[in-house]
Amino acid sequence: MSGLFSKGYNEPFNIYCNQEVTDAIKKLYSSVFPDVRVKAIDEKISIHTLYDGEKLTIAGEEITFFDVHPKGNQLYGFETTLNNGKNYYF
Repeated sequence: MSGLFSKGYNEPFNIYCNQEVTDAIKKLYSSVFPDVRVKAIDEKISIHTLYDGEKLTIAGEEITFFDVHPKGNQLYGFETTLNNGKNYYF
Protein backbone atom coordinates (compact mmCIF):
# COMPACT_ATOMS: atom_id res chain seq x y z
CA MET A 1 0.00 0.00 0.00
CA SER A 2 2.75 2.46 0.88
CA GLY A 3 4.41 1.69 -2.45
CA LEU A 4 1.21 2.65 -4.23
CA PHE A 5 1.11 6.07 -2.60
CA SER A 6 4.85 6.67 -2.86
CA LYS A 7 4.60 6.23 -6.65
CA GLY A 8 2.30 9.22 -6.94
CA TYR A 9 -1.15 7.64 -6.56
CA ASN A 10 -3.19 10.53 -5.19
CA GLU A 11 -6.79 9.40 -5.58
CA PRO A 12 -8.72 8.34 -2.49
CA PHE A 13 -8.43 4.62 -1.81
CA ASN A 14 -11.90 3.35 -0.92
CA ILE A 15 -12.78 0.18 0.98
CA TYR A 16 -16.43 -0.86 1.28
CA CYS A 17 -17.17 -3.39 4.03
CA ASN A 18 -19.33 -4.28 7.01
CA GLN A 19 -18.78 -2.97 10.54
CA GLU A 20 -16.86 -6.06 11.65
CA VAL A 21 -14.32 -5.67 8.84
CA THR A 22 -14.10 -1.90 9.38
CA ASP A 23 -13.22 -2.49 13.03
CA ALA A 24 -10.68 -5.21 12.16
CA ILE A 25 -8.89 -3.06 9.56
CA LYS A 26 -8.64 -0.07 11.90
CA LYS A 27 -7.49 -2.22 14.80
CA LEU A 28 -4.85 -3.88 12.63
CA TYR A 29 -3.18 -0.76 11.29
CA SER A 30 -3.57 1.10 14.58
CA SER A 31 -1.71 -1.66 16.41
CA VAL A 32 1.02 -2.04 13.76
CA PHE A 33 1.88 1.55 12.85
CA PRO A 34 2.85 4.56 14.97
CA ASP A 35 0.25 7.32 15.42
CA VAL A 36 1.82 9.53 12.76
CA ARG A 37 1.40 6.72 10.18
CA VAL A 38 -2.16 6.01 11.35
CA LYS A 39 -3.05 9.64 10.68
CA ALA A 40 -1.50 9.42 7.20
CA ILE A 41 -3.40 6.20 6.48
CA ASP A 42 -6.66 7.80 7.59
CA GLU A 43 -6.01 10.68 5.18
CA LYS A 44 -5.39 8.38 2.19
CA ILE A 45 -7.86 5.55 2.80
CA SER A 46 -11.62 5.91 3.19
CA ILE A 47 -13.30 2.97 4.84
CA HIS A 48 -17.04 2.98 4.14
CA THR A 49 -19.13 0.86 6.49
CA LEU A 50 -22.06 -0.64 4.59
CA TYR A 51 -25.63 -1.05 5.77
CA ASP A 52 -28.42 -3.26 4.44
CA GLY A 53 -30.27 -1.54 1.58
CA GLU A 54 -27.71 1.26 1.29
CA LYS A 55 -27.32 2.80 -2.18
CA LEU A 56 -24.04 4.39 -3.23
CA THR A 57 -22.71 5.77 -6.48
CA ILE A 58 -19.32 4.20 -7.16
CA ALA A 59 -17.40 4.95 -10.37
CA GLY A 60 -20.56 6.53 -11.78
CA GLU A 61 -22.72 3.45 -11.15
CA GLU A 62 -25.50 3.16 -8.57
CA ILE A 63 -24.83 0.15 -6.36
CA THR A 64 -27.31 -1.26 -3.84
CA PHE A 65 -25.82 -3.31 -1.01
CA PHE A 66 -27.76 -5.99 0.83
CA ASP A 67 -27.13 -8.25 3.79
CA VAL A 68 -27.29 -11.88 2.63
CA HIS A 69 -27.99 -13.01 6.23
CA PRO A 70 -25.47 -15.86 6.41
CA LYS A 71 -24.96 -17.97 9.50
CA GLY A 72 -21.90 -16.54 11.23
CA ASN A 73 -20.17 -13.41 9.97
CA GLN A 74 -22.08 -10.60 8.33
CA LEU A 75 -21.79 -10.64 4.54
CA TYR A 76 -22.98 -8.17 1.92
CA GLY A 77 -23.84 -8.66 -1.71
CA PHE A 78 -24.58 -5.94 -4.21
CA GLU A 79 -26.81 -5.21 -7.16
CA THR A 80 -26.30 -2.84 -10.05
CA THR A 81 -27.74 -2.34 -13.53
CA LEU A 82 -25.31 -2.88 -16.39
CA ASN A 83 -25.15 -0.73 -19.52
CA ASN A 84 -27.20 -3.34 -21.41
CA GLY A 85 -30.04 -2.91 -18.89
CA LYS A 86 -29.53 -6.25 -17.16
CA ASN A 87 -29.23 -6.44 -13.39
CA TYR A 88 -26.00 -7.82 -11.98
CA TYR A 89 -25.88 -9.41 -8.52
CA PHE A 90 -22.82 -10.52 -6.63
